[in-house]
Amino acid sequence: MLCINCRASMRHRVKVTTFFLTVLGTLYSCISMRKSSRLHLAELKNVSQISETLLASTKGVLEESYYEDNNSRLLFANDLEDSIKAGRNDEDYWRDLNVLNTIMPETLQTMRNPCWWANHPRETTCDKLKLMNKALKLPGTQENGPVLRCLPYFYLIGQAKCGTTDLFTRITEHPSILSPMTKEPFWVFPLRFQKGCSSIETYLDFLQTSSNRIQENYLASSVSALITGDGSTTTMSGNTWWNMLPGNEGCEEPCITNANIVYQMNPKAKILVSLRNPASRSFSYYIMKARILKYNISKEHFHGLVVNEITEFQNCISRSSLRSCVMNSTEENYLTTAIGLRSSIYHIHLQDWLKVFPREQIHVVHFEHYIEHVADTLAGVYNFLEVDSLSDQEMQRIAGHNIQNQRPLSGKKLGDMWPETKTLLDQFFKPFNAQLATLLDNDVFTWTV
Repeated sequence: MLCINCRASMRHRVKVTTFFLTVLGTLYSCISMRKSSRLHLAELKNVSQISETLLASTKGVLEESYYEDNNSRLLFANDLEDSIKAGRNDEDYWRDLNVLNTIMPETLQTMRNPCWWANHPRETTCDKLKLMNKALKLPGTQENGPVLRCLPYFYLIGQAKCGTTDLFTRITEHPSILSPMTKEPFWVFPLRFQKGCSSIETYLDFLQTSSNRIQENYLASSVSALITGDGSTTTMSGNTWWNMLPGNEGCEEPCITNANIVYQMNPKAKILVSLRNPASRSFSYYIMKARILKYNISKEHFHGLVVNEITEFQNCISRSSLRSCVMNSTEENYLTTAIGLRSSIYHIHLQDWLKVFPREQIHVVHFEHYIEHVADTLAGVYNFLEVDSLSDQEMQRIAGHNIQNQRPLSGKKLGDMWPETKTLLDQFFKPFNAQLATLLDNDVFTWTV
């Protein structure tokens, strides 16, 4: 097993190194042509576009480099866990992880999006962004002036397989809402646990293309109404390793969650959530994870996983609290689980966000309503984000786009789960859905009406 893991790790390093060298060569060619003169915003935009094109064309290669074979995802999870364990002896790393002790800069009143000027942003140490940082960020020097740095105005925090890719794509069709370099930077969870990526500066680098456009808009009119967002679906419930993180020392259940991290960075953030019938979500999640965890999908395999997960969960709650079992990463690691049973117990996770953010800053989308009433749902989201209403014609144009991130062909051929599996899941989730409906004061979230 050790040798297999070594080969997987070596293939990962070779593929990532090749990818970064390709990007470096192209970006260096673009930048070096202007090294003797000042890098203007127009040139920065051109370099940004080239970088985004490169990243889009190689996105699959980069993603596969992390999850190349059946052992690599577990390797990645173990590496992150090892980083956190060793982090207590690394002053810089531990300080970065302790976001609640970070004093955030005061944001500019002339911009809707939370932004500020930074004179000398430090170079990123994150492997995933080391080269992009040089291409996308105008250095803050006396000649060039300060750099605009921005956090997300809104977060689409989850859940995975609840239409978030489609929803995020349509949201960013609004002329006042910028699509970031990537929908899912995954910095809040799990990227910030990776050595070299723990600084908030890494997160800001992911958002730099949007920051550049806000800066251009501001320089043209002295104000900017543009906003941007983060659509990482791990943000709502990705709390693996909570017991090893700053602020959770001695806690039997998480005292600090991702909600606290986001609130510390931006207490005025708008929080969007899309929720789907958890039984249907579990099956869709299972099909998605097959590509990453490398198993062959079948109705029988899924049924067996459901029985095992429910049995383990019931054993857990016979000796521990519900919240403790939902957050128990030793029984369900967010990175390696195949059906995401605990992340579908929505009310437990949502309660953590409602403890931190006012109810008026959280907007919950009902997935099944969304897919039947796209324009109506989008109108509600735009109103929540406080951006201008669009004409009926423009709303219909956005609503008419092709659906994003649909089930793969293998999943469509498989069909639906066994009826008995569906019944088992429905019965398991029924009391939790009822608590969700009570929490949101909306019976539609029982998925029985």
